[in-house]
Amino acid sequence: MTEKKLPVGWEEKKLGEYLYLKNGYAFKRSAYIEKSNNSVPIIRISDINGNTASDELAIHTTEKVEGFELQKGDLLIAMSGATTGKLGIYIGNTPAYQNQRVGNLKLKNEGCEEFRNHLMFYLQDEVRKLGYGNAQPNISGKMLEDLDIVLPPLPEQQKLAQKFTELLSMVDHMKQKLERIPLLLKTYRQAVLVKAVSGELSSKWREENKISRTSWKNTKVEDISTVTPKKDKISDDLTVSFSSMHLMSENINQHLNFEKKLWNEVKKGFSFFKNGDVLLAKITPCFENGKSAVARNLINGIGTGSTEFMVFRPNSELLSDFLYLHFNTDKFRQEGSMNMTGSVGHRRVPKEFVLNWEIELPPREEQKFIVQQVEELLNFAEKLEQQAQQALAKVNLLKQAILAKGFRGELMME
Repeated sequence: MTEKKLPVGWEEKKLGEYLYLKNGYAFKRSAYIEKSNNSVPIIRISDINGNTASDELAIHTTEKVEGFELQKGDLLIAMSGATTGKLGIYIGNTPAYQNQRVGNLKLKNEGCEEFRNHLMFYLQDEVRKLGYGNAQPNISGKMLEDLDIVLPPLPEQQKLAQKFTELLSMVDHMKQKLERIPLLLKTYRQAVLVKAVSGELSSKWREENKISRTSWKNTKVEDISTVTPKKDKISDDLTVSFSSMHLMSENINQHLNFEKKLWNEVKKGFSFFKNGDVLLAKITPCFENGKSAVARNLINGIGTGSTEFMVFRPNSELLSDFLYLHFNTDKFRQEGSMNMTGSVGHRRVPKEFVLNWEIELPPREEQKFIVQQVEELLNFAEKLEQQAQQALAKVNLLKQAILAKGFRGELMME
């Protein structure tokens, strides 16, 4: 219990003095049916999402069961399984039934349900620790009733609940804004790529260097690169880089990761590539998810990897990074996905599709400028995303900090 002096009227109590846990009904599986006009939803643990509980995806029954009906606003808790301690305020339709191992946290006397909800969300981590102290995660009403709490008088509960709602709604608003940032930055990155490959990003550079847009030429990937280049003659005991599919990032502007292998171990049955080659995953869902890379800093300049990599070696007109930009545009990914062949789960982008992909190719100097500008802009986006993630982590802690301050009696003093 707390050693700090409590506000006047606050009392140290056991949770069981304030509320009780009502257990659910053990429906037989034979009672489960699909939703119909005469059926009633059974709310199971899977219908609790950690914030609310709903009948949206619930199984139904036509069995009549008295004493286990739910009401809107009931606070439900998962009492066993991997999500033991998960809470949800019921917002679904009524009538609805409470299933076994779903607890319903009911006030013993007159009280503020909103205060109860905030209190239980505050105690959630402690409840989970109780549940995971056993071989099979579970909690009982007795475990919950033994928890220590401090309880203000009812008028103070109502004021505090109102204060919690006000502050936490502000926190949720901040959280929603921060959670939208990755999607906004994804759109931003694609806009950068579109401007890069269309020439818009380098329009000022051309103007300053007195270079015409007509210096760009229409070509295809097959005309400016070699696909699946031949292997060099290499000593069996030479250490080289090896990259399997899981070592290739889905995020643009990320380096290819690799392991060390002896050439003798990986010279057969894998894709061969060298520094400067452009790698493209051809199998679903890796292709759609954006797996591609420019091979750099390979051990002894040589690498091998998944046979699901297509390897392109640019000729003297083409920079590897400029081809890489094309491979990461939504247009390329979407059209490639529509042209996939093969059975479900093993669909691949045909080599012919990539080789026939049309590219507007600027002079090498302009390619260098474009690649440099894209790198700077993408690095800027990466820093913004990291800052947003750090801010989101702090906001996630803020909710618990507000609740902790409130239940220490400090929030209403301000």
